[in-house]
Amino acid sequence: MSDVTDKGLKITQLAISEFKVDTAHDFCLASVDNDIILGGNSHEFHILEMMYSVEMLIPLPFNIKNVLVSQDKPLVNFISPIDLVRIYETANVMESQELSLDPLYVYECSVEPAKARLLQADLVRDNRNSLFCCVLNSYGACDVLQKDVLTHEWKILKTNLNRTLMTNVFPSDKSSKKIKNFTTFKKLVDTYTITAFVWSYVGDMHMIYVATAAGYVVALKFSLEDREFVELFRCKTSLERITYMATRDNLLIVTCNLGQIASLTIDPLEMTLTEKQYLWSKKDRMSCRKAVIGYSQQWESYFIVCSKGAHILAYRLDNEGNLLSNSTLYTKGIKITGLENISAEEYLVTSILGIITYVHISCPSNEELVLETKNVEHNIDTTNLQILGVAASKWRSLWTFFLSRNKDYTHQSKNSSNTAFTCVCKINNQDSLIKLINLNINAMDNAQDLVMSINLDIINSLNADAYQEFMNVSRINIPKNVNDAYLQKVQIKLLIVRNMAKYQMVKYKNIKQNTQLELHFLESIVQMIYIILRLQHLQAVQKPDVKLSSFQELSVACMQSQFCRLLNAIMNNEDEENNLKNTRESSAKVLSAEYEKFRFGVDRFTYKPERCEMCDAEISVTTFDKCREGHDIKRCTISFIQLPMLRTNYCPHCFALVTDKDVELMELFPPNENIKCTFCRFLIKHDNV
Repeated sequence: MSDVTDKGLKITQLAISEFKVDTAHDFCLASVDNDIILGGNSHEFHILEMMYSVEMLIPLPFNIKNVLVSQDKPLVNFISPIDLVRIYETANVMESQELSLDPLYVYECSVEPAKARLLQADLVRDNRNSLFCCVLNSYGACDVLQKDVLTHEWKILKTNLNRTLMTNVFPSDKSSKKIKNFTTFKKLVDTYTITAFVWSYVGDMHMIYVATAAGYVVALKFSLEDREFVELFRCKTSLERITYMATRDNLLIVTCNLGQIASLTIDPLEMTLTEKQYLWSKKDRMSCRKAVIGYSQQWESYFIVCSKGAHILAYRLDNEGNLLSNSTLYTKGIKITGLENISAEEYLVTSILGIITYVHISCPSNEELVLETKNVEHNIDTTNLQILGVAASKWRSLWTFFLSRNKDYTHQSKNSSNTAFTCVCKINNQDSLIKLINLNINAMDNAQDLVMSINLDIINSLNADAYQEFMNVSRINIPKNVNDAYLQKVQIKLLIVRNMAKYQMVKYKNIKQNTQLELHFLESIVQMIYIILRLQHLQAVQKPDVKLSSFQELSVACMQSQFCRLLNAIMNNEDEENNLKNTRESSAKVLSAEYEKFRFGVDRFTYKPERCEMCDAEISVTTFDKCREGHDIKRCTISFIQLPMLRTNYCPHCFALVTDKDVELMELFPPNENIKCTFCRFLIKHDNV
């Protein structure tokens, strides 16, 4: 191990807020993309869902949902015929002590049995952008939760996971009445008690690996339509009670309560699971709290980094899962509380003492693995608060630290002792703006944390020069052939200017005149480029034997009317002091020429004219925004047709309104395209009201 000092590495706090958690004991933390699940030794937990935008008065960029842990006890009926009191009375001292700690025994024999508490939780997202939550309680019940479409609350899906273990995976031919002593009782219960799991989404298949107290690992396939689990394969490991698992590709890392760590390999062709080797064979009774598996393109191998007490264990494996080299690192203190990867070779480690360490892995040879460390400077209050854990966003642009009060700082009150803190930060060597402008983004949802990081930077007055330089609207030079990549660049500029305008409105009670002019100009330019791209696509679709549909014709007429309105607004700007004058003129000239290439002759269209929703008067495409009775007409920001009075969809970031005719809207786009906001490129959400 070598120690590298670098004072340039710094963590900056962007937002902080309180939240309630019962206790820091058995703290549970997991994340997927930008969403986080966390809980303490409690019968409820929290799911933090990243918001699409945040303002100065909102303390955190997360919507926090509280979810109750299921109180199911899947083995209660199975063991009800067993005389647990007799087993306890006939057991020796060690067996009696172990039995008295068993939740099933406590539930059956205690006067006031404790509620089931959270043991483990995890999140997974599939290719349809559906988010699932899997939760394991202290009685071994493993439940799958999904967010309700209407209420957006998390609800349990009734599945057969626990039942299939007892009836299909491990069918028992023994009667529960024959269980007379502790040994046979423990052997029976351990076979069916789930102690850990890991959920993965491979290809288009949901899979869950569950571990039982007897050392089994079972792989099951989950069918969302049937809400059923089907066994694929199983493996009896040499480990005792498995407490944690992690997976990536064909690797599965399992750890037990005795502290041992083993790697297993999965053969997807034969659907088998085989124990490969011990990564840590010593029974030190120090469980591994977290393992991160990364694949390094530079070294063409897997890196497995585990936290164990105050030590980091690092392993390098080849593509077949064979161990090449390993190394250990002592991070000072007595306990590592957080471990997250920046990349396959870089990691961030937090300790109970509040120390944050950067770890870099290198391989001088196949037999060597070198861990280099850097102390990370930060402005988190670790004097009075201790770090419970850390979670990173999808593009590692935002880092969320969870903190609790130190014992010396805790007041003797329940409210104080149950208070923890969520602190959202960024690392100074991660530039969100550079990452965002270099990405080819189909939908901005794929870069939600980058957009949020920029949003928080502006709120905190950080990187002002870089943002001012990028969004300099007066330097816009529109190319002669606009495309979707250029539209994305202008949309990013609009995102930043809109955030600047919101910041100025809160801080100065008014938007600066120059910002207001840039905002209106960019909104017009984005719409005009978008309309040109839609017309270009529809011109390619229209052939002698293929005509536009009635919806396409109406939408083309409305889009062309909107384009002309926007063009006139740009060209008729008479403010001589406006430093955008030259940019306006050049942009209008280029876009007008592009528009003429793809403009349709609407005189030949046979679409049915629109009628006012208020008075049923016919709406002329030329007047566009009002009917002849003077009623205002609200327009869809994608098709520019009239919006219905009640049912509309919307952009979750800027709340631009869109018609709910999804099938018709897809007629304006190439196949397999997503319907996204014209202004900010986020996917359109359905209004469930």
